[in-house]
Amino acid sequence: MKNSFKTLLLLLLTPIVTSAQWEPIMQDTSVREVFVQDTNIFVGTSDGRIYLTGDFGQSWTKLIDGLPGSVMDIGISDSNKLFCSSQRFIYSSNNWFDWNQVYQISSDVTCMTIDGANIYVGGGFSAGIHASLDNGIHWSDISGNLVTPYLTSVAAEDTNLMISLYSHSVFHSTNFGTNWNENNQGILDDIFALHYHLGFYAGGENRIYKLDDGNWKTLLYTGRQMLDFASNELWTCAVGSSTTKVYCSEDSGLNWIEVDAPWFIWAIDIYEDYLLAGSSNGLFKYKIQQVSNPIHFTEDKRLVVFPNPCKDHFIVNCPIDSGGKMELSIMNLLGKCVFKNSYESTEQICCHGITDLCNGIYIVNIVQGKHIFNEKLIIKH
Repeated sequence: MKNSFKTLLLLLLTPIVTSAQWEPIMQDTSVREVFVQDTNIFVGTSDGRIYLTGDFGQSWTKLIDGLPGSVMDIGISDSNKLFCSSQRFIYSSNNWFDWNQVYQISSDVTCMTIDGANIYVGGGFSAGIHASLDNGIHWSDISGNLVTPYLTSVAAEDTNLMISLYSHSVFHSTNFGTNWNENNQGILDDIFALHYHLGFYAGGENRIYKLDDGNWKTLLYTGRQMLDFASNELWTCAVGSSTTKVYCSEDSGLNWIEVDAPWFIWAIDIYEDYLLAGSSNGLFKYKIQQVSNPIHFTEDKRLVVFPNPCKDHFIVNCPIDSGGKMELSIMNLLGKCVFKNSYESTEQICCHGITDLCNGIYIVNIVQGKHIFNEKLIIKH
């Protein structure tokens, strides 16, 4: 899945720096999208072009020129038909050289994903979510009862469809978008990227999540908006907005490594054990290797909250004391932050000031450096 919402948030200028660990594949081209299929690497540029290499960048073929804007999404359906998005339009090609405009929505396309013969396209403002279930021949608006039809991302697997809206909401459909149900349990911030690889992943304003038995579990606290995912049989990777860091995991999100780049990254994908990154300086490759000290989010030490239920205050026994500041926030079950405060890091803190919160179930969230812990809290006045 490729998330084009990044075009609203990424900086337009990047510093020109070199790094011995990154090797160029295509230079002097502003790369906004990279998509890998088998041995083929497709690149979409800021000036409306798509290039293809089948020999890992030794030679390139231009597939299309003159699209109305940046190429923000590229994908292939099960009929080997190539699709791309640019501004409000969706284009397709049966032979990868001759292109037709097959669909347009009312606002710029913010996200697109392809699952077999099914193509799903989301747009900004009131454009909503649209689908073709027959390789792009027929299209329909499947927004249904969505309250805020401004999509930031979409991911699909068989009949399951997951979308995120620009309003702190994630919706799930089990029937190709015919019916939608809100699915925000465990979400602590806005979601800007969704991805499917042996499970649904979500990139939030500060965190990477994975769906676990209907609930979103925090995998990693990043402190930045995560806007693009990529995966293959070896790795799952994520990148954020206006950042020079990519996070990669080879064990379904249990452990992560940071990969530093010398420029802001706009798009990523994975070719074998190489991370591919598109930037304003071109397309670069980096061989991903495991390190001895990965970033790790764990729940082996749990947050202890008491009394629970509570009335006007509660006490938190913190799993670790890492020194410095810790941030405590309380989220309702819709993922909205209703309380936030900072404390000096200690083994135990007492939280007051919750008398204005309504009776109900909440999530207490503690952030200590790179560690993040959650626990359920019941307020009953």
